[in-house]
Amino acid sequence: EVKSMKARIAVEEEEEEEEDGAPATRRKGSVAVGRIAHNSITGGGDAEGEPAYYTEKDIVRIQQVLGGHFGDVLELSAIVREKIFVNVSEFWDLYMQGETATLTSTIEVVELHMTYQQHKLKRLQKRAAEVSRPIRLRVRIRVGVGPKARVRVRRVRGSEAALRTSTSTQRRRSTKADPDHDVHALLDIVGSADLRADVIRKLELAVENRVIGAYAQVQMRLVDEGVENGVVAKLEAADVLLQDLTTAQDDITPLFPESYGLVGIFKDKYEEFFKLQLRSMFLNDEAVANLQPGETLKLIEWLGAYEDFLDDLGIGPPCAELRDGAAPLTRRYLDHVREMVMQWFENISNRWFKRIFDPDPDEEDEQYQKDADGRPISAQPEDVFNVINIQVGIVKEKLVRDNSGSSIYLSQVIRECIMILDEVRVKDLQRCSLDYNDMDPVDLCCKINDYDRMQRLLESFIEGVSDDLSSGDRDAMEDFVEEIIRGYVVGAQHLLELISKQIYDVLDDSEVYKNAFRQTWEDGDDDCVEVITSTLEDYYENCIHVSPYSFNYLVLKNMDRFLINYVEAFLSSDRRPAFKSLVGAAGQMRKDLAEAIEFFGKYRAELEQVGLRGGKDPIFTFLKLIHDLANLLETKIFDEVEHKGELGAIEEALAASNPAAGSSTFFGRMSHLGVGAPNHGAAAAGEAGAGAAA
Repeated sequence: EVKSMKARIAVEEEEEEEEDGAPATRRKGSVAVGRIAHNSITGGGDAEGEPAYYTEKDIVRIQQVLGGHFGDVLELSAIVREKIFVNVSEFWDLYMQGETATLTSTIEVVELHMTYQQHKLKRLQKRAAEVSRPIRLRVRIRVGVGPKARVRVRRVRGSEAALRTSTSTQRRRSTKADPDHDVHALLDIVGSADLRADVIRKLELAVENRVIGAYAQVQMRLVDEGVENGVVAKLEAADVLLQDLTTAQDDITPLFPESYGLVGIFKDKYEEFFKLQLRSMFLNDEAVANLQPGETLKLIEWLGAYEDFLDDLGIGPPCAELRDGAAPLTRRYLDHVREMVMQWFENISNRWFKRIFDPDPDEEDEQYQKDADGRPISAQPEDVFNVINIQVGIVKEKLVRDNSGSSIYLSQVIRECIMILDEVRVKDLQRCSLDYNDMDPVDLCCKINDYDRMQRLLESFIEGVSDDLSSGDRDAMEDFVEEIIRGYVVGAQHLLELISKQIYDVLDDSEVYKNAFRQTWEDGDDDCVEVITSTLEDYYENCIHVSPYSFNYLVLKNMDRFLINYVEAFLSSDRRPAFKSLVGAAGQMRKDLAEAIEFFGKYRAELEQVGLRGGKDPIFTFLKLIHDLANLLETKIFDEVEHKGELGAIEEALAASNPAAGSSTFFGRMSHLGVGAPNHGAAAAGEAGAGAAA
């Protein structure tokens, strides 16, 4: 403003000529002050805007008075500005000391100054617009040289005057300061002055210092208390800073205008600092890999709680690094869960097998528990779900939050546990398949009963956690568990097949099938079917203690295996075609068939419950292959086995005897049973259709 004022004062050394040439009367050595701008700080000039004349003494006095005022104003401005910055830098201490009035007054001064600045800026903008228009300027032109030279003042229009001299010996240009330039320069200065921005920068620095200081205090306190875990210490310190953020939102923010964004400053500085602390813990893959399960869980829990905290305050989501930081942590936690749960499940499984294959001689033979129906069971299903429920309980307590999509954590952990459960089931089946002959039927029955219970426990478990899952997660989980349950159904059926195979292995060891189709059998003295059915009956009464459905399935598999073994024994018999009487041998086969139908017919209702079909006599339909072989035996078809594979010969015979049906029924049944050409006809079978062999 001083510079602007000086630009408006024209000091004339000689008398001024008016435009009409008439000299104006004035005191020698006086100063003419023109009112170029009507809001001149000196107020010089008369009402018409003509110059007012002051003596040099007057000018000196004016300068002294104004200079003193300007000096005082500048000094006071500096003091006020410094005090504002001090108060803002100490805003937290002022709040804690209850001096909120001081803080409020400080911000009021800042806002008043900003109001004044805005008002001044508007005036300058208006003035800049005015001086940009053509104006009248006084231009001094020096005429002559030496002592006789004089200055003549002319008034011209325009923002810049072209100055010419009237002599031919010297030409010189002289100008006064350009008012347009002064106004625009001042406009730039005032426009760039922003005390509020300076205050906000001081606030940011003060908040940063507060965050660092509070964090350091908590860290030192935790060290004194003996907290050694770095993750725990850092998260506890972070919680203290969250309390500061709450205080800022509830109590300090109302002291500031909304435009200051104090809570946002707290959030940004808080996250900026905390990211540095956590970078070494989880913001890189190597750090995540080194975390312990408890540490991983605490970090996931804290990040979720922080997101909820910001949501409650209404200040937006966390920064990208903290918002996305839960993903690698979740993957690492699931890895932890997989490692721990897999180890626990395998320990539970190994304990069950150890009881069978490697019992402790110092311990009494442990008896299986019995369910309400007296069937053998173990504690394995309950032990498994105890592990799962522990993991689910941890996740529900630590990670599941009401106001977020955090049920995904629960869904992931449940899915991981159940997947491991299925993997262990597959391993158990593989081990049983390898060592079933060293196991008692009761052991296999126990495993089957446990599998049945696992199905019910899985259904009950999913029903219990469904309310904690989102609708999408719930539907996906139900489909997933349905597949796992189907695996237990198939697993139980596989174990039943092992029991069936175990029974028939016992029959093989006693050479029941080897004795079949020998002379004693043809003579009626060796009834192999009676031995087989008696053995099955004995197993059913004394060793098989499973659910009705499982028992029915076992009977079906035994009937299936009876047929397989009978047909294989017939095709591999070295007496064919050297029976004494083909008709007598065929009759003995029909007698065997009748005994088998009588035995399995006792279980017709049970077999129909597990899918047996075949019209009025489903047992005969199932075993009809024996009847067909007896008929073929009477046709002497087996005399041709030297030149054809037996199956090929049988196929031709069936096609010839029953062109409508062809051989599809026979070959479909043979393929289903897994029966191929006997060894002594292998070469011919290669030519006659070995592809029919399973």
